[in-house]
Amino acid sequence: MQGRVAFPGAERRRRESVARSDTRWLLAWLAVFVGGFVMLLAAHKVYRLTGPHPDVSAFVRMLKHYSRWVIPGQKGRHSSQMIPVPAMPPDSHYAGSSRTSGQEAQRANA
Repeated sequence: MQGRVAFPGAERRRRESVARSDTRWLLAWLAVFVGGFVMLLAAHKVYRLTGPHPDVSAFVRMLKHYSRWVIPGQKGRHSSQMIPVPAMPPDSHYAGSSRTSGQEAQRANA
């Protein structure tokens, strides 16, 4: 029984060839990934610049509706839990009470 005999230089050349091939595949994958990402950003910018799209908004709302049935625990919720509901609207200083407008101080001086 004779084992495989490798030439000393052949093993090194094989490793270098595999390393070059791996580097080429990595660079190709990175180029495709970065190119796809740039195209998505460009498409998003064009979408934002071309104005409101009611059909797309309705489609996204429909997807959100159906996603609540797919994700466990989302079936009963009708609003987002991430945005807190404001307790009270802030007072307006134009149509608020007379204390905030300074009318009582004017009446006392008159």
